[in-house]
Amino acid sequence: MIHSFTHSLAAAAALFAAYPLSAAATLPGTNASPGIYIVFLHRRETNVDAVVKELGFDPIVTFHRALKGFTVELDSDMATTLRRDNRVAFVGESPVKSIVMLRPDADPAAFVEELGLHPRFVYGAWRRPAWFKGDRFKGFAYALDVPTLMTLDQDDRVRTVEPDSGKVRVTDQYPAGIMRMGLPSFPVHQVTNTWADIINVDVAVLDTGIQIDTTALTNKVPFNTTVHEAHPALNVFKAVGLADPGYYGDDWDGHGTAMAGVIGGANDGPDYGSFNIVGVAPGVRLWSVQVLGPTQKAWANVLAGLDYIAQHADQIEVVNASLEDSTGSTPYAAGEQAVLSIVNQGTVFVAGAGNDAGGICGADQVCGDEDDALPAALPEVMTVSAMDPTTDKMWDQSNFSVVSKDPSYVTSPGLGVDVAAPGVNILSTYKDSSTGFGTGTSDATAYVTGLVALYIAANGRATNAAGVYHIRQEIVDHSLPQTQWASYPNTGNYGGPAPLAMPSEAWVPQPRFYSESRTPQGVALSFAAVPGYQYRVQYTDSLSGSNHWADLAVTNGVGRLMTVIVKDPAPGEKRFYRLQRPPSQPVPALPTMTLPLSLRTAVGSGVASQPGFRFRVVQLPRDPLDVSSEIALYVENAEQMLAGLWAANVSLIPGTNTADLSSFTDGGYSDIPGQINMGDTFGGADFTPANGHPMDPVPGIPGSFAQHTTPEYEASDFAAEILTYVEFPKAGLYTMGVNTGDPFRVMPAETAPGFLGDTIYVTQPAAAAGIRIPGMPTLGPAPTFEGFGPPFPKEALTAQLVYVNPSDACSGVANCAELAGKIALIDRGACDFDSQVLNVQNCGAIAAVVVDNVAETPWVMGMGDLSVGSQIAIPSLMISQADGELLKSHLADPGGLWVSIGQDPEEILGEFDGITGPGRVDTTFSFEVPEAGVYPFRLVWDHGDGGYDLEWFSVDAAGNRILINDSVPGALKAYRERTSSP
Repeated sequence: MIHSFTHSLAAAAALFAAYPLSAAATLPGTNASPGIYIVFLHRRETNVDAVVKELGFDPIVTFHRALKGFTVELDSDMATTLRRDNRVAFVGESPVKSIVMLRPDADPAAFVEELGLHPRFVYGAWRRPAWFKGDRFKGFAYALDVPTLMTLDQDDRVRTVEPDSGKVRVTDQYPAGIMRMGLPSFPVHQVTNTWADIINVDVAVLDTGIQIDTTALTNKVPFNTTVHEAHPALNVFKAVGLADPGYYGDDWDGHGTAMAGVIGGANDGPDYGSFNIVGVAPGVRLWSVQVLGPTQKAWANVLAGLDYIAQHADQIEVVNASLEDSTGSTPYAAGEQAVLSIVNQGTVFVAGAGNDAGGICGADQVCGDEDDALPAALPEVMTVSAMDPTTDKMWDQSNFSVVSKDPSYVTSPGLGVDVAAPGVNILSTYKDSSTGFGTGTSDATAYVTGLVALYIAANGRATNAAGVYHIRQEIVDHSLPQTQWASYPNTGNYGGPAPLAMPSEAWVPQPRFYSESRTPQGVALSFAAVPGYQYRVQYTDSLSGSNHWADLAVTNGVGRLMTVIVKDPAPGEKRFYRLQRPPSQPVPALPTMTLPLSLRTAVGSGVASQPGFRFRVVQLPRDPLDVSSEIALYVENAEQMLAGLWAANVSLIPGTNTADLSSFTDGGYSDIPGQINMGDTFGGADFTPANGHPMDPVPGIPGSFAQHTTPEYEASDFAAEILTYVEFPKAGLYTMGVNTGDPFRVMPAETAPGFLGDTIYVTQPAAAAGIRIPGMPTLGPAPTFEGFGPPFPKEALTAQLVYVNPSDACSGVANCAELAGKIALIDRGACDFDSQVLNVQNCGAIAAVVVDNVAETPWVMGMGDLSVGSQIAIPSLMISQADGELLKSHLADPGGLWVSIGQDPEEILGEFDGITGPGRVDTTFSFEVPEAGVYPFRLVWDHGDGGYDLEWFSVDAAGNRILINDSVPGALKAYRERTSSP
């Protein structure tokens, strides 16, 4: 609904004036002068008229949409009495400071201009970056009178109107807990603590500010100000002032500076003096987001801070919110959406439980309404309670939880509280470059914020809400149970026994090499180096006998997952390398599998006159004007292309293999007597003309790709299968490798698998049995891992396919009971894919198949709202519009339509199921040969755009890479046929 503000507001004013003042209410009153009050009910009170009737009021105006409430004439004593009613969230005289939340498609800047309002804070008006996921918080803060409230309540662009209580507070102040949390023995915490060597993480402190020197600011503006000088123990990176004017993010109270010290105090900063205060994550980059001022402590300011953090969530990885509001009149919906705008982008939000010695979900013990401790009760928030690190007791004023949050993204013994942390008599930095002690869940929150920063330093940041919840769960799972620190049970009711947050070696990823590149100096090795750890790079020239590992280099982990290059100074030597990282064990050997003896024939059974490989290729054209017609790079899709499923079932793609098959005379295969060494580009490959290995083009490519005139596209969009029998002269451990920039898979097999992954197999009725439908799984291939939910299992799901009613499952499911234990068939609709799948999951469906509504190649379905997508626990895939119609034509067959969907069940020796981008990489894999002999191998390869190469080699004991079936000594011999069967 689009309104003209002048007309709507005038009409509302006239309507309001037409109502007489109500008769005296039945509540006890005094002779105090009456006034017009605005009453906000709790959001759970859906029947406003029934509440008004029970209260005995004759309201002037009632609100039923964006806000739940009414206006009425009251005196001050009657208003006080009404505030005690558990159905009432807020009572105040007009105008009322309010938070207005708009719907996702609204333009907040245009909206307030249309209404002629001039709010100080307009939320979500910033340009949405390409990386942003989910809906951002949109709205504004303003003191609203009754006519304006009437207008807003009827405007379809308005989602909620909530009172701004103006009573946000810090959770009482000021590191003694470092020892209790075991941080001194945790390497990531033990960085050098100089500004050149710090924990490389950005943390926003939502508080009273952090001490900075405002005289050093050359541009005193309240947003995005770069700090030139700050507290000598703190690495303050940015400051923003969103409360009382004139502070620019500088701490007027001391609380924010104390939190900053617990989080990231560095005991070796320049001009540090003798503070002797070390934060949990020394030297992290701190963002001072000042939302609480001497006079301004309203939710409008806090929401402005959250909006600012959401704008910079690509840089900020953790938010510390040591503040609370449990007044019973908080803008819950607006606060939740604002926090969700941050969490959806992969920023962890840590908040204190509060200091009221009560449950975070209020007296009603129900999370999700205005009596909750906000933001602690929000399910998207990592909530922290406080304990005494010297007595191992819960702090008697700490809030707790007796119920779990709904939805519960994290499982903790503390129910709605994730973890506890030290919060009693905590020494930290303070304003004016001093120190001080503090007690409260504020300090506990800061400890956990620092701990999250350490986790991110070791593992990298989250990129979506699911990643945030994974980090929270990892910290919960490796924390110390209360049964081991004697605080539960304790005097009073502390609800669930939240564990004590602790760092864990289990967080720190095992070191491994990411790439190995030959250089004129020998070799360059790259690996992830976690800060605080020392890495020893070692080498040996042979894996046989009693080999000796010698040190090549010793380096310290720096930064966050930074790549370290180690060069071997001995040119020309072939070596094996490994990493050691005390106190952890050396990198374990990759798991190996054993070739099945059932596939073996004797040494010498390869047909000498048939050396090499059999090669088959399928190339499918795509619409030159529509990139979406390309089939996604994915090994399972390559298998489907080779099986003819995409050509046969996708109407957009002609059912013709456009490769040139004139040389494919061996039963649909082309014979390749020489080694596998193909490519149209030489960059990054191991075997090139420069080192005596000419690269051959792929047989049949380019084919008759008439839609395109450029060689780049003529040689694109093909899948290939390479079959051979390889002879192993003796038993033992062997290593193979493939060099390519595209997905591939190597299997010990002679033929294609009987069951293709991510394919729908119709099993009954008889009229449809045998139909195979290719699909695109919702959980995409590496490295992007787009989408949501788990992949289909190895053991295929077999169930009846049931068509959802309504077909798009966007507005609920009428045949919900029918979906239990079934696979849901859904039409692509106007709502988000994750909402569709979640709706059928809630009905008990075990999987979902979404039918496209346009003629295009299916693609990875993405999340619309990560808070929705992260709840999905069933697999799903998309199929084409034409294939969907084929399935629907059999739904009414006798006995129903039954299908099987799963992964490829074949054994896999090695694969890379992703895209390396520019350049090629080696992927190596090892396996055991139980007895000397000849064994079958099958390689599947999927190529998209641009240049290509494919090299299949073995690695000998000295580390030499040798093409399979090459003419050089040590090459494994390959044959197109063998003289006998197993």
